[in-house]
Amino acid sequence: MLQFLDSLIDAHTIHPRLQFHAEQILLRILIPCCVWKAGKQNSSVRKCAIVGIHKLLAMGLLDRDLAYKNFKALFAVLKSCVEDEWAADLRLASCSLMNTLIAALAPLLSGTVSGMN
Repeated sequence: MLQFLDSLIDAHTIHPRLQFHAEQILLRILIPCCVWKAGKQNSSVRKCAIVGIHKLLAMGLLDRDLAYKNFKALFAVLKSCVEDEWAADLRLASCSLMNTLIAALAPLLSGTVSGMN
């Protein structure tokens, strides 16, 4: 599913449809795939989902308002991925996404991050 989604994101001709469904893609496909479960292959799934979210943001398919609306859910899974001690590549991808996300949302985040646990 994630590989198919990645190929859809790369297909520029369907970007308007992806942009229309971006929030559902984020909430129903990508964020659930970022949740930790035991097993090595799960680390790969989590990394692919993180890369997918990053691509949605980088290509402008997930706009700033939708990212802000779902920031709490995104931040929770990113925090979980950054804390993964065994998957350095997942931590790197998560830090890269967190950097991109915070840079994109900086004008909207004043005071938001400090109240999160």
